[in-house]
Amino acid sequence: DDSDDDIDSKPNRDEEYNDDDHEDDIDYEDVKVKYFDLSLLKWVTKAIVEENGNTLNVIYEPVNSKLIERFISKSGESIKEEIIKSVQVGSKIDIEPEKILIDEESKKWNLIKVDRSQIQISENESQNIVNEFYEERKAEVTVRIFNSEDIEIHEPKKQLAQVGSQFKADIPTTLIETKTKLGWKLPESVQDTITVDEDAEKNILDIKYDKYLVPVKNRL
Repeated sequence: DDSDDDIDSKPNRDEEYNDDDHEDDIDYEDVKVKYFDLSLLKWVTKAIVEENGNTLNVIYEPVNSKLIERFISKSGESIKEEIIKSVQVGSKIDIEPEKILIDEESKKWNLIKVDRSQIQISENESQNIVNEFYEERKAEVTVRIFNSEDIEIHEPKKQLAQVGSQFKADIPTTLIETKTKLGWKLPESVQDTITVDEDAEKNILDIKYDKYLVPVKNRL
């Protein structure tokens, strides 16, 4: 508050403030700086200044570090490009991996395990790596073999293949029936590849053979 014995300061004074002068609009003042409880989070000074008044505002912005998620197969190979996120140092992050992962080739993988369920972000990025381990997600594929008359001439072959992958049937170019001894030959153009689906009923691959003909010479 202004008091009667205060003296207005002289303008443009260069000498240091002397409290004995009792001037109320002094040119020098003590500045109070407010401090904040930063807890586990880390901050850095971004800007200072408030020209009007005697309060010094200190503004902080977060210190960030990289959080790296890696996706690894049972054999230790990378199955998808790692995900890198910028996260504030000191933050606690719950890791929620995908139960079913789809890679860049549209193949599907089942989660086996993750090496940590929660991570506290460190300034040392090598400590912010999360490894998620996956195995191939598989479905049954059935290969059926028919002759040119649409009669099945071989036992269906069933096997597991990774969902989303391109499955190519492993079939011979020629086939001899066990009972009839008739020979069959695979056509030059045949559809022997499918994209594996989750539904096994959609993973049926029918292969049709032509008659296997050979020249015969008659001897008189």
